[in-house]
Amino acid sequence: MIESCPSVRYLKVFEAVARLESVTRAAAEVGLTQPAVTQAIAKLELEIEEQLFDRRTTGTYLTDFGRELVVRVRRFFETLERTLVEMGLPNEKPALASRINRITRSQMRCHLAIARGQSFTHAATLIGVSQASLHRAARDLERNMGVALYRHTASGVVVTEAGERLATGLLAANHEIQQALEEFRTARGQAAGRIAVGTPMLDPAPFVAAVLDEFTRLYPDTSVQVVNRTFDELRRSLRSGTLDFMVGVLKEQEADFCDEPLFTDSYVIAVRANHPLANRASVSAEDLLDFDWIIPNQGAPRRHAFDNLFAKLDRKPKASIESHSLATIRATLYESDRLAILTRMEIAADEKHGLLHALPISNLDPSPVIGVTTRRDWLPTPRQQAFLDLLRSAGKGQTARTNSAARKAAAIV
Repeated sequence: MIESCPSVRYLKVFEAVARLESVTRAAAEVGLTQPAVTQAIAKLELEIEEQLFDRRTTGTYLTDFGRELVVRVRRFFETLERTLVEMGLPNEKPALASRINRITRSQMRCHLAIARGQSFTHAATLIGVSQASLHRAARDLERNMGVALYRHTASGVVVTEAGERLATGLLAANHEIQQALEEFRTARGQAAGRIAVGTPMLDPAPFVAAVLDEFTRLYPDTSVQVVNRTFDELRRSLRSGTLDFMVGVLKEQEADFCDEPLFTDSYVIAVRANHPLANRASVSAEDLLDFDWIIPNQGAPRRHAFDNLFAKLDRKPKASIESHSLATIRATLYESDRLAILTRMEIAADEKHGLLHALPISNLDPSPVIGVTTRRDWLPTPRQQAFLDLLRSAGKGQTARTNSAARKAAAIV
């Protein structure tokens, strides 16, 4: 992905000309000759295949695309500055800018390959360069950053914590540029749009599916990639810009993310339709102790619900299977007397087809809140904003249906 990112030097020159509306003043600011600045802009325009400026006798002014791009370019540099501060470098803008300006495209590619490849040999193969070239680029980058980016282990070279932060920041910064290029080319019919949505392994599939269906009808030229991974993996992808947003049960909030609640679901205890407890008019926590369970790992919201259910008892039931896969949980429930905590939405289709049953038991707290998570500084494209608006609308609809069902249930009682 970094291969498609223009050079940092070209982007710096572009931002200066855009801000000052003058090649002459930009040249003085960035320390280049006027011909060098003109050449850098020409190469950038050739590389991205777009005209960025209208040259007039009164100055050099941004085109429509140039105005879109400069917003993303400034976010590119802001992202890298923030990354370097997170790596432990002093928050001094001139010094940070100097380090960022010395980062080359080759260094970006090599560093990301090392972060992914876990060895210089593997990393060199990934991007098709010699080990000597990769080693040189990596060490030049490390000297420029002034902090250790790599360390040797028994299994090979790995990035340090600072190196991992830098890799994430490089991806997120490059994503800003790609957002502008992709959106503009999509608008001109030169390429299909793309949105990447992350959902946890235990996910609100029916809710997301309905939004996907409506969005793809409204935007048939845009493809939507749905990534189904663990919560922590999705958060890492969101930080790097690989994902645009994630939808699922909200957990603890982190400073660099923004969590927006969409609707509240409810937990149920799911069993197969002909389970020994399925026909009970009421079920207590004590009734559940002698059955084997499928549970998620520690820290998951539904694990808290499991622990709370048995908190006042002397013991907990056996839980021989730990899984985040909804498909695995469902298949296991079909074939055994095991129990699992699912959301009302996750079990709805199986209840409708007579495959699973929700036991009549309360006290499954806390109720899960389904929401959308984005990077706190995220700037959505028009298509991403449209998808987000559909999520919000669908969330309001789900809340209305839940409240209506609750009122009907209260009236029957």
